[in-house]
Amino acid sequence: MTKNITAAIILAIGFVLFFVLALPAYDNLGSLREVIAAKQAILDERNQEVRNFTTASQQAAAHDADISKMAVVMPAKKQIDEVVSSIQAAVATSGLQLADLSTATVVTPDQLDYKKLFINIDLTGQYTSFTNLLRSLEQNLRLYNINEITAATSTGPAGGINFALKIYAYYLMH
Repeated sequence: MTKNITAAIILAIGFVLFFVLALPAYDNLGSLREVIAAKQAILDERNQEVRNFTTASQQAAAHDADISKMAVVMPAKKQIDEVVSSIQAAVATSGLQLADLSTATVVTPDQLDYKKLFINIDLTGQYTSFTNLLRSLEQNLRLYNINEITAATSTGPAGGINFALKIYAYYLMH
């Protein structure tokens, strides 16, 4: 009989210890699994962001030459001196005479990522020289948008034609 009582007491102590020590640890293990799963999800998300960044960096490096070309077509600043010198060089090689060249900044809406530079050019010369100028401006690395062309016969002693060009050049806003 004492053996049965000691066995019952040991069994009762085992049940009590199970509910006091093992069951809370097991419940804690479930909540720890939830925390681990949440942390794993955050880690997976960050790893995906790192992969996306690496991919974007590789793509940017692959398109570095294109980005450099775009910087020439649409630079970050007005660069009025570069615009004026490139137009003067184009006029000089075309055979026309430059009568006047003026520039002005155009007010553009704030939602645009670029600004416009207005260029007004007055020229005198022959029609073939004028077409050479247009070709030269078209082949220029900088983007020029010819908005208006006006032509009138010249009253000067050399004859020819007076041309007026209204052009827009573009640059990025910073």
